[in-house]
Amino acid sequence: RVHGGSRTFFQLPVDMSSLWLVGQRGVITWTEREHDAHIGMGLSDQEMAWSNLLVADLILEVYMEELKNKDPVWEKVSIPFLDKRVTVMKRESGEWTRTPCFFGSSVVALPKDDIWQALIKLENMKYWNSSVTDEWVIDTFERPGVDGVEVVGTKSAGMFGFVSARDFCRVRSLRRYDDGSIKSFIISTPHTKLPHQHGHVRGICHPSGMYLRPISESEDNPQTEVLVFSQFDACGNIPDWVAPKALSKINSDMFSFLNRLAKERQKKK
Repeated sequence: RVHGGSRTFFQLPVDMSSLWLVGQRGVITWTEREHDAHIGMGLSDQEMAWSNLLVADLILEVYMEELKNKDPVWEKVSIPFLDKRVTVMKRESGEWTRTPCFFGSSVVALPKDDIWQALIKLENMKYWNSSVTDEWVIDTFERPGVDGVEVVGTKSAGMFGFVSARDFCRVRSLRRYDDGSIKSFIISTPHTKLPHQHGHVRGICHPSGMYLRPISESEDNPQTEVLVFSQFDACGNIPDWVAPKALSKINSDMFSFLNRLAKERQKKK
């Protein structure tokens, strides 16, 4: 049961020992169970994945409200050589994870669908998340009000010369709205088709996602507001600074990649 102040938003099964919103500000606290907890709960892979997506949806809406209200829990991040059009912020998550949530925002001169397709293609990840070596779809299913749900496996090479390889099992949704906006949420989920891989540490993708809001959809001058939340824990015995450093670099490189695509598109005209 998920509470916000005195209200109960909804009740759903999740593979976490606890999840709640504390106070009116909506601070999230949870602790993860083992990845196979859903088996004992009698839930299918798809039921568990959908439940976790609902959690991601709720948490990111809380985060969006905090940013809208300029809540001081979000602080601006200084990144060397960051494009002046890009804003990156972070939010500490308290006791439930050692990794902050990062938020990046900018207006990009590309159509929203071009941005979506560019970011989900594996061959493009080398430009903004070079640690990813492989990504594949494990499962797909449908739910009302959503344009697509897929469970994806991801393998990541080591980082910074001393962090060993990681893998992730995540569920990702795509939702299109009448105003042209696109929302996509992603979060870790267990799946029987992707048990823990030998030689890899299983990382955790905390609630993350992307909002694409068209400002102008003209062919000559498309403008899309891009909002990205990203948070993961590489897990294992590594220094606490590793994941935040990687996330800040991913945010910077991703917007640099998108702005480069926008320049290339303009040159072709």
